[in-house]
Amino acid sequence: MRKLVTILLILVSLNSYTQVLDSIPNTTETERIIDKYSDNIISGFNTAIEKVTPLAEDGFKVVVKLKFIQGIALIIGAVICLLLIIVSFKKNIKDFIMYNTAGALYVFLLLPLVGLFIMGYEGLMRIFVPEWFAIKEIIGLF
Repeated sequence: MRKLVTILLILVSLNSYTQVLDSIPNTTETERIIDKYSDNIISGFNTAIEKVTPLAEDGFKVVVKLKFIQGIALIIGAVICLLLIIVSFKKNIKDFIMYNTAGALYVFLLLPLVGLFIMGYEGLMRIFVPEWFAIKEIIGLF
């Protein structure tokens, strides 16, 4: 959308520039053609922008919903990590204490804890500000 507006501004400034050149008596054939068709080009761009704007708005709404759903999926993953931590802690707490198995502690408790924090944070961010992530994805396409 920003690119279309930029192109439109360039065409309007080109039109203004060609009107200044009309006051100079020795204009070239190219300038005469630009003067002749510049209004048609600008009206064509305006028509294209009017037709594309609803499609772009609908597409943006779809991407926002997608980012919200991704946030929910990440929160579900974080809840699964939390359940994995609780279950593994309850089942293996005696082994951790009796046999001093710190490696198992890292695998069964700390790695899911890291996953819980990462997925929880990313999920909450996508749920609370899906528009930002949608804009970020759309910009990534260009």
